[in-house]
Amino acid sequence: MEAAAWFRGSNGLVVAFLVTVCGVLIWRLADGAQGYLRDSAASVFVAAYLPLLAGFAVLLAHPDDGAARVIVFVATVVCSDTGGYASGVLFGRHPLAPMVSKGKTWEGLAGSVLACCVVGALFLSLTFHEQVVEGPGVRAGDRGHGDSRRPGRVDDQARPSASRTWAGFLPGHGGLMDRLDSLLPCAAVAYLLLSYFAPV
Repeated sequence: MEAAAWFRGSNGLVVAFLVTVCGVLIWRLADGAQGYLRDSAASVFVAAYLPLLAGFAVLLAHPDDGAARVIVFVATVVCSDTGGYASGVLFGRHPLAPMVSKGKTWEGLAGSVLACCVVGALFLSLTFHEQVVEGPGVRAGDRGHGDSRRPGRVDDQARPSASRTWAGFLPGHGGLMDRLDSLLPCAAVAYLLLSYFAPV
């Protein structure tokens, strides 16, 4: 999928994903009908979650100004997490989703959205000279993905091992998987927004 995205663009990425899905569905037939729907759905989800979403990051990097597009995308997401952490620590009083992550608060969400909007607008204005705000869209991708995590999943930030290895170095950024959780879905949102507001 990543090679198809680089050499054939968005059409190549979509075709490669569809070929992967067909391959998975056919391959699974060899093991019989029992559990076929469950296994196929899980395999398609994995193919869509990691390589398909990562393919949008490849699409961002491919144009001549790809480095700038990737910087805007990553910086907006990182500042979203940083703003959420800072405002949550300073002002957080009301839990957002205690069943998923005890540390998330409504105040942190507000700070995250604000930081995301400001940084997204600044980067777009200074880099692409566009008077638009990418921030809210990217934040929507990050927040929407948080709700799609599998049942029972606990935020990496709550894991002691992750806190020691990653969050200890960058407070508020959780574990390595938590960083991917933010970047992967936002890559698709960033690609769509930049394709519309700052076409190549």
